Amino acid sequence: MDEQQRLDAYMKQVLSIKNKRENDQVKLDYADIVKDMGFSQEDLAAIDTEFRKAKELGRGYVAHQQADDAIEALSRAYALRPDDEITLQLLSEAYGIKYIQTNEQTYKTNSEEFARACLAINPNNQSAFQIIQSLRETPQSQTQWGRIAIIGAIVGGIGFGGYSLVKSPKTSNKQNTTEIVTPNTPDTPKENKTNTFGVFVSSKGDATTIKIVDGEVVTQKSNLKSKAKNSEKRKYDDASGKVIYEVKYKDEGFKMRTEGDKLLWKVKISGDKIRISDNEEGKNAYEIKKKDNKFKISQNGKDLQEVKKEGSFGNAIIELNKIPLAEREVLIGEMLLKGI
Repeated sequence: MDEQQRLDAYMKQVLSIKNKRENDQVKLDYADIVKDMGFSQEDLAAIDTEFRKAKELGRGYVAHQQADDAIEALSRAYALRPDDEITLQLLSEAYGIKYIQTNEQTYKTNSEEFARACLAINPNNQSAFQIIQSLRETPQSQTQWGRIAIIGAIVGGIGFGGYSLVKSPKTSNKQNTTEIVTPNTPDTPKENKTNTFGVFVSSKGDATTIKIVDGEVVTQKSNLKSKAKNSEKRKYDDASGKVIYEVKYKDEGFKMRTEGDKLLWKVKISGDKIRISDNEEGKNAYEIKKKDNKFKISQNGKDLQEVKKEGSFGNAIIELNKIPLAEREVLIGEMLLKGI
């Protein structure tokens, strides 16, 4: 097992343990985790080095308001040390910057969630309080948005970057976002053309990053890139350019097939509910309902899991571990494209 494989295995184990714990205020014992995995002290030192490098890189990107790069670096730091207070604060700031840049609700949700996770560790972190307060303030004009000013310095080893929304009368929503278009009928969920970025982690430790770049999906784990053929069809290529999956849109959702036209998943979208089945008839479908800042996953009338997260349906789809991760990535990407 090379160093990267050890890091990947370690991150998966840490996130799995973290997601199973109920008390976020009790820190993980990383030395014990490394020991239990059969890793050496040298491996632990390498993990610590990688964590500090990712964290400081993310801090620099936040300071320069480079949101995408900050989120990517800090998400890696988070996977290595998910209970580090400053990493959580910086992630909250990074998602807040991205929210102001794009006016995408998912980023606002992520920013607040990381701020709350930070407060669970340190209830006296004033920056986290300021972030939540700023996110809840409604701009005086719904058509004009502000910008983020990251201020302050490191106080007593704690990042104390102030977080504020400053109204700019010359900046309009049209300058920050791209128009959303519909691939099919007016009843079809709208397709998100704005560049977005999401990190999805399951309670089992599966983790991936999904990007939407110029209206196309880019997946991190399986390294797939989508390409829209027309308003009714999208194909997903691997790194070599080979077509792996094909998505065909219908009025109420879409079908995902292999390049050989074998049906993999039929997805039906209806308001705050989606159904995912592996057959045309919709039998034995996974049903995901979104309500009260959480998702409920069921199958054949039996409750399977409750996911206490806001934002995209992708936060629930990542939990469907009987679906191969590459296929989950495509399903999540399609949800992000539709803004749900």
